[in-house]
Amino acid sequence: MIKKLLIALSLWLLAACGAPGTPTPTLTPTATPRPTATPRPTATPTPISICPPQNLAAEWTPPDRFDGYPQAIRAYLSQGGTTANLLAILRNASSISDQWGGVFSIDLSGDGEPETIASIIDPFSTDQATGPSGLLLIYGCENRQVTQWYSNIAPRPNPLPRIVQTGNFIAAPRGNQIAVQTESCGASTCFSRFEVLGWNGQTMVSLLAEPLELPSAQYQLVQVDADTPIEIEAQKGVIGSIGAGPQRTDKQLWDWNGAQYVQVTSDLSPIAYRIHAIYEADDAFSAGDYQKAIDWYSRVLTDDALKDWLSEIGYANAHDRDTLKSYARFRLLLIGLLRNDANASDQLSALTTEYPEGSPVHPTQQMSQLLWDKYQATQNWAETCAAVNLFANEEFKIIDDLGLFGYANRMYTSDDMCPIK
Repeated sequence: MIKKLLIALSLWLLAACGAPGTPTPTLTPTATPRPTATPRPTATPTPISICPPQNLAAEWTPPDRFDGYPQAIRAYLSQGGTTANLLAILRNASSISDQWGGVFSIDLSGDGEPETIASIIDPFSTDQATGPSGLLLIYGCENRQVTQWYSNIAPRPNPLPRIVQTGNFIAAPRGNQIAVQTESCGASTCFSRFEVLGWNGQTMVSLLAEPLELPSAQYQLVQVDADTPIEIEAQKGVIGSIGAGPQRTDKQLWDWNGAQYVQVTSDLSPIAYRIHAIYEADDAFSAGDYQKAIDWYSRVLTDDALKDWLSEIGYANAHDRDTLKSYARFRLLLIGLLRNDANASDQLSALTTEYPEGSPVHPTQQMSQLLWDKYQATQNWAETCAAVNLFANEEFKIIDDLGLFGYANRMYTSDDMCPIK
């Protein structure tokens, strides 16, 4: 009995202490996480202004004469004078009114700092019928210095240059542009010049491929297609002088091509005068479109609804209808010979019948006869045209009569008669 108790006690102790060879479990240590560090903010450098620091106590020194304003304004801005104070100063000096002039800011260069634009009037020109004269000035900054970037001066009696619009017309990656209209007025007509100005990194430049200056014109910036840049619409009027002759109005569209504004369309008003039908025919001839040229020269001959300018204004000894009809037949003869038409000689026959010796335009019949004879003899266009043009130069009345339609229309030379080389 005692032996059995001893065996049971031994087995219990072995179970409690673990069997021989059984490893004692080891606890896996757990790392205590360190506190997360709060990131320090990255220091943002304070931008350094390229303009003088603002100074509300900047002193204004009024110029002795109106043409001294550009320098006086630059000196004021160089002291840190503000645009708001400059506006008040120029109003007090009667250089800005409720209707004319102004001071404002816009970032033209794209550097993040606005440039200053000042439009001021000459107080002694406010009674002009066309509006007061004046100045349009643009100032920019560099190295905390103020410089004059642009100046547009309208001396009397021309009116103040007008700011049409400002903004990013061309979808530039930075900066803006300014559209300016300038008038130059004569006794009867004002010519209007339109410019879009932009910053090229060094100065303000025109963004037009060529000057845009038209009589009695109207301009506007419009969105006519799907691309982002906006277009220029120009409406040409007429010169209000009888000496300018008959004219056609013209509606033009200028588009941004990625580098400049270029003219892309020109829609002329319908032709009312015979001389303009001649121009259409001449242009088609120069372009090599002989069928179109024939159509217009033929209309000169047959369309009695076309007006004759010199006769209309009562010009002494006016014979412009015969001048233009004989010239049209001469050109039809020239085209007929160029194309080797079988009926080309019909034009020479008509000229001979209609404009015999004694007619004011008989020299055109003689020029046509020379054209026919010389080409038949030589079959050489260089020789033929040289002889014809020499005749036109000697019989200068042919050229003079074609140039009697006013200074707004074309002037001809003898070399224009037979331009085939």
